[in-house]
Amino acid sequence: MTQGIFEFLTEDEQRAVVGHELGHIVNRDFILMTMAGMLVQILYQIYAVLARSSQGSSDKKGKGAIVGIAALICYYIGIYLLLYLSRTREYLADAFSAPASSRSSSRARWSRSPTASWPSKTPTRPRPCSGARAISA
Repeated sequence: MTQGIFEFLTEDEQRAVVGHELGHIVNRDFILMTMAGMLVQILYQIYAVLARSSQGSSDKKGKGAIVGIAALICYYIGIYLLLYLSRTREYLADAFSAPASSRSSSRARWSRSPTASWPSKTPTRPRPCSGARAISA
C-alpha cells in the first residue's frame, strides 16, 4: 500500500483496500504462493540440469532427456496452475474485504475488476520533490 491510496481514495475505498490486504495476511497467501512458486521453480531446475547433462549419445543420457522434457512440460502446466491459484487467492481476499466496506455499491464496483474505476479524487497540484527524489525525477 502506498500513501497515494490514503490521499486519493475515499474512506470507504480505503477500508476496502486495507481489508483486501488483510485478507491476504489472514489467509496466509504469501506462504502459499511462495511454496507453490518454489515447487514450480524446482521443476524448471530439474529440466535445466537434465538438459545440460544429457548432451551426448549414451542410453543413460537419453533417459535423462526424457525426464527433463517431462519436467519442462510439468513446469509449463505448473505456471498456469500457479496463475489460477493466484487469481483464486485474490478472490478470497476480495471476499474478506467485502464486510469492511459499508456501501454495497462500492463493493460491487471493486469486485467487478481491479481496473473498473479510477480513484474518486484527483490531485489538485503536484507536490514538490525534495532530497533524492528530486534528483531522480
